[in-house]
Amino acid sequence: MVGLSKLTHKLKAWRWRHVILLVALLALAYGGYKAYRVWALARSLQSRLNQLQVLADGGGDLEPNDIGDSLRGARADLEALRGETALFMPATRYLGWLPGVGGDLQSASALLDVAIAVTEAGTMAFDGLEPLLTLLEDENVEGEPLALVLQTLSDARPDLVAAQARLATALELRAEIDDDALSARTADLLARLDRYLPLIETALDGAQLLPDLLGGSGRRTYILLAQNDDELRATGGFISAVGALTLDDGEIGEITFEDSYALDDFRNPYPDSPAPYLRYLGIDQWVFRDANWSPDFPTSARQAVALYQISRDLAVDGVLAVDQQALQIAVAALAPLEVEGWTEAVTGDNVVSLIRLAWSPPEEASDAEFGEWWRERKSFVGDLVGAMRARVEGAPGQVDWVALAKAVFQILDERHLQVWLADADSPAVDLLAEQGWDGALRPAASDYLLVVDTNMGFNKANGLVQQSIDYQVLIDADGTAEATLTVRHVNPSVGEAVCDHRPHYGADYEEMMNRCYWDYLRVYAPAGSQLQSATVHPVEADLLISGQPQSGEVEVLPEEKGKAVFASFFVLPRGQETETRFVYQLPPTAVERHEQGWRYRLLVQKQAGTRAVPLRVSLVLPPGARVEAVEPPAQGPEPDWLVFDASLVTDQAFEVSFQYDRD
Repeated sequence: MVGLSKLTHKLKAWRWRHVILLVALLALAYGGYKAYRVWALARSLQSRLNQLQVLADGGGDLEPNDIGDSLRGARADLEALRGETALFMPATRYLGWLPGVGGDLQSASALLDVAIAVTEAGTMAFDGLEPLLTLLEDENVEGEPLALVLQTLSDARPDLVAAQARLATALELRAEIDDDALSARTADLLARLDRYLPLIETALDGAQLLPDLLGGSGRRTYILLAQNDDELRATGGFISAVGALTLDDGEIGEITFEDSYALDDFRNPYPDSPAPYLRYLGIDQWVFRDANWSPDFPTSARQAVALYQISRDLAVDGVLAVDQQALQIAVAALAPLEVEGWTEAVTGDNVVSLIRLAWSPPEEASDAEFGEWWRERKSFVGDLVGAMRARVEGAPGQVDWVALAKAVFQILDERHLQVWLADADSPAVDLLAEQGWDGALRPAASDYLLVVDTNMGFNKANGLVQQSIDYQVLIDADGTAEATLTVRHVNPSVGEAVCDHRPHYGADYEEMMNRCYWDYLRVYAPAGSQLQSATVHPVEADLLISGQPQSGEVEVLPEEKGKAVFASFFVLPRGQETETRFVYQLPPTAVERHEQGWRYRLLVQKQAGTRAVPLRVSLVLPPGARVEAVEPPAQGPEPDWLVFDASLVTDQAFEVSFQYDRD
């Protein structure tokens, strides 16, 4: 009996071992199947995302159907991944301890939710805009292209609103993910997503607002300021020409351009000009071409409308200002262009040189020929805009709309195009302000800097003059801060050293650039900043058209839009350089104290019309301070001395958090 009992026990043990083995094999098989399914879905998803990445970067030849298939396929793959991993997903939150991938696993559920929300938003938006994409691809469009676009956008509004709501959910989910816990590869993927999410959000906002702005709900009239950044003014350049654009129910009316001088009508009274115009240029009446005195574009736009309406009876719904660089970027996206009267096809590479050539007076011209050139010298603006319009309207199917859309965003972001709307209650006003596309002086919670050059020399010297900015902030142990700003100007032009301030035209445009530089320099700092010292630039009487010498002392001007303003004037002869230094005490709000320590934030705003101005920001912390976080990355000779090297292609923001234990 004992032997039988042992045998029975062995049989049971054998049976259970085999049952356990069978269960393990089944589990392995199931796990392998799941792993294969997840791997297959991941490969499919990666392929679709790669296609979308190519599209986002402006490359590839994806057709609308391909884009839709990629979006819908990515969404389906993600939904399938969620289903395949549902059984195991709750356990991933406890796997943060795993080396290398622990953070990814711990955030896996949130990452998947973000991806699904983004692809759902993309699919909804595409469903609404697919007819528009198809329309733009059609080389045989019948009817007014703009009217068709506006109708399509109006029809797409429900889908766009739904996409906007889903994108908002994605942004909320994204904010809950701890980037520091992720692997480098996953963090990089998430950083890419972070670059695109605001653009998608802005595009959805813009797509809903465009029908109203473009005349879909009633007649809209805008004036267009053509600003010449070779003669830099506060909002981007001297107002060389002005156009009037009317949009009504999807139809573009005639776009007319005229020389800004043609608006002068001294039979009517004009307001007094800003004091520096009178002091340095002898201009006592404020005329249209000088309207953009304030660097705050909404302020200058309102002034432009007021001065425009002195001689032109036209109700204005908004003002758009563009410079030469805006034309260069836009033409590059539409090139080649055939412009009537121009000797060669226009591209992004040659458009500025051709504009300068068109401006140059004819050689050995008679008085009559010179007079005719003078009257027509700004006509190239209308001719070029007309060629761009013909390219878009005449053959929309041949336009690279992705490249053109990217060009428009670049022009807006780099402040080569600024937009002001008269209707302050329009939702578009908020969108323009949020994106910085309205050209306004931007609010800043702590430190702020804007350097503004105004060419007051009746020439095009800014085509050659180079500028660089060095900004150093010294933070004391008590949290107060002192700023030292050094603005360097170099005039590489060649020619005689004599500086003649009187208005005179040269043999060609190049001669107008090779001149001395008369500059009215303004610095905008946080309200409450106190000037302590500044460089003095005395100006002799024979260097000014007024014949009055200037002491060169820096002025402290009244605050503007919540900003302290300091101003200096100097003359920079050919082949020379100069530095202007401002030392001022920043207000207490420049350095913030909070429970976690100290924080310094700086917004450096780019002057419209400028190119990539070199910028160096140096931050000197109290001795012994410990840096907690820096954005963007900085270098420095000491742990408490941070140096940022940047370029003012767009506005630049800096933030440093640090700890400091005061005795």
